[in-house]
Amino acid sequence: MVKRYPHTATLKWFTDPTKNDISGIETEGQEVTKENLQCRFESAGNSVYRSTGGDTQLTYGYKVFLPVLDFTIPATAMIVKAGVEMSITRIDANQKNTILWL
Repeated sequence: MVKRYPHTATLKWFTDPTKNDISGIETEGQEVTKENLQCRFESAGNSVYRSTGGDTQLTYGYKVFLPVLDFTIPATAMIVKAGVEMSITRIDANQKNTILWL
């Protein structure tokens, strides 16, 4: 039997920094970690974005499919699989799943 989400991964990001109104000192944001998320990593194949007006080119290495999540993934999030941190280039939140482009 084929599993829909055979892999697990971790999402990590930092919250926005806060500034104290009295002293004006900024404090770092807190690290947020969502562990053991069920997902499916797939090679993105030849998915390349090319702009018609210039030499802009964006190549995706992987697509990661996740079920619908009960939280919003910020643009600064990183995904960790098998100890390797990868940056997320694009997030598509659909009705039945979420797709991350790495």
